[in-house]
Amino acid sequence: MALDPVLNFAKVDVDGGFAAAATAITLIAGEGAKLPQPTTDGEFNLTWWDESVFSDPSDDPNVEIVRVTARATDALTVVRAQEGTADTSKNTGGSTYKMVLSPTKKKVDDIEESVGIQLVPQTTHGFSVGDALRSSGTDNEYTEAQADSAANAEYVGTVVEVVNANLFILQSEGIVDVPAAVPASTAGDILFLSEATAGLLTTTEPTGIGEVSKPIGLVLEGGDKMLLVNYRGTVIAAAAAAATPQLTYASIFEDVTTRYQVVIVAGGLNGFDANGNLLTTSATISSAVRNRINQGSGSGMIFTSGVEFAADWVLITAPTTGIAVIGIGNYNTTASDITMTADQFGFKAVYASSTQVLSASNADGTTETATDTGETLTVTDSAVYHAIQDGSTNVKFYRSKVLEATHTTNLPDTATFNVFSHQVSNKDTATNYRVASGGYSVSMNAQ
Repeated sequence: MALDPVLNFAKVDVDGGFAAAATAITLIAGEGAKLPQPTTDGEFNLTWWDESVFSDPSDDPNVEIVRVTARATDALTVVRAQEGTADTSKNTGGSTYKMVLSPTKKKVDDIEESVGIQLVPQTTHGFSVGDALRSSGTDNEYTEAQADSAANAEYVGTVVEVVNANLFILQSEGIVDVPAAVPASTAGDILFLSEATAGLLTTTEPTGIGEVSKPIGLVLEGGDKMLLVNYRGTVIAAAAAAATPQLTYASIFEDVTTRYQVVIVAGGLNGFDANGNLLTTSATISSAVRNRINQGSGSGMIFTSGVEFAADWVLITAPTTGIAVIGIGNYNTTASDITMTADQFGFKAVYASSTQVLSASNADGTTETATDTGETLTVTDSAVYHAIQDGSTNVKFYRSKVLEATHTTNLPDTATFNVFSHQVSNKDTATNYRVASGGYSVSMNAQ
């Protein structure tokens, strides 16, 4: 239904007195311009009273509501005795009569009968036409909505008219044809609740983590008309972390001349005691210990075909000086040390003066590339160490599914016999260095 037009400060002086039943009412010259034009804006009701005696219309026993059906400059055509008021004379000598366009019972009834529209009394509300509102948390009071959080984005409606400083009209659904309430836009645009500015509708959808994508309406006529549809909002979450590549157990493997399929190249517990695959040096004898686990079938793993391994690895006893490695390749082992320049990739835990550095390492037979992971091989944390060589592109190193390093230089490329290896050395120093590995698996992808 169409609501009566409203203007701010629409109070006019009546020119002289008029008898009961008079329907042609004249205003003081120039006053008519303060009122709506019924032929274009629609008919409306005015409250008519003796202002010189009663400053408050409700105190005048002869106050009357009339309906204006036409206006020609300062000449009104009215229907008397509206909304239960009496048709009385307005011609007391010496009195000044006024009419005011103000909310009446009819206005309130019309609003309540309109779907999704309500007249809201709120002291010094401070709102403007077009403001998007939510509940303030106080009974029957509102504040501006904003898409910066789920709580602030609980939109309930848009202000379509400000009656006065303490009264406004709120519309929660349906067609809004108040241009001031419709953002500058193009027909077909979707309007969202703004995350940046409280109370604002915008064509820009929020995208920040923790913000709310809250569609509010659809523009029907650019800048003039919109359809309010209070869609359910969606809180924007952080993007899911990229999945860590997992070891493939059923793969195609090859050696230099032959292709064949196996389920697992190598795997399981190669245990010596309750600690699993335990390697140890002596606290009284300078020694290097090497445990080598071949990948099976006597065939070499081709680095450029894509090779990977995963294994649990844990420190049992920390030395003063030493090196422990776990990985794939032909590690060079002497009586006193493990050198890292042979074709290989994996992890190394090096001790010097009782201080450990845990690094991701690979080499091409001549030069090693190593990155300090900032982590340590510990007694209490049996982490999973996982490394993948993607052919001749890179090697990626993971610790418990967290990417620690990506190397693109000095990649191993030999096609000779390469094995999964777990080694430890005290570097010719009489110190006890004990490490253990649990379940391990190795695979190579066929190209």
